[in-house]
Amino acid sequence: MEGKNGDSLRLLREIASRTDISDYYLGLALYYNGQSAEAEQLLSRMSGGETRNVRAAAALASILAATGKRSEASKMAARIAVQSTIDHHIAYSLGAAYAQLGDATQSVRWLDESIRIGFPCYPWFARDPLLQPIRPDPRFIALMDKLRSEHEIWAKRYGG
Repeated sequence: MEGKNGDSLRLLREIASRTDISDYYLGLALYYNGQSAEAEQLLSRMSGGETRNVRAAAALASILAATGKRSEASKMAARIAVQSTIDHHIAYSLGAAYAQLGDATQSVRWLDESIRIGFPCYPWFARDPLLQPIRPDPRFIALMDKLRSEHEIWAKRYGG
C-alpha cells in the first residue's frame, strides 16, 4: 500500500513459484497494480471447488464489486458472511466488498470486526482504494479516528 506494487508483485511471484501460501496476496497485489482481470482469474481459481479458500473468495468479492460485477459480488459476499470461520482477512475483504457495493453500514461492520479480531492496520485502511466509496461516511470516519489513535499509541510504545 505504499506504492511499491511492482516490487510486491515480483516478490510474490517468486514466492508463488515455490509455494502456494502467497497466491491470495498475489491476487490482491495484481488488483492494486491495475491487473484486475488477472487478479480475478487467480482468485477465482482459488475460491472455487471443494477446497474453497474463503480468503480468496472474499478478496474476489471485493474485486468483482470494484469492477462492476455487483450482482455476483453481492451474492458471494452474502454467502461468505454466514461462514462459521471468518478470520480478520476475510472480515476486511467483506468490508471492502461492501464498500464497493455502496453499503456503508455492512462495510463498517465488517471492517470493525476485522480490527476486533486481529487486523488493526491503520496504514492499510488509510490507503486501500477499495474503501474509497465509504471514506466520507461518518461511521467510517469515526472508525478511522479510533484506529489512528490506537496506531499512534502503538507506534509510540513500539517505535515507528
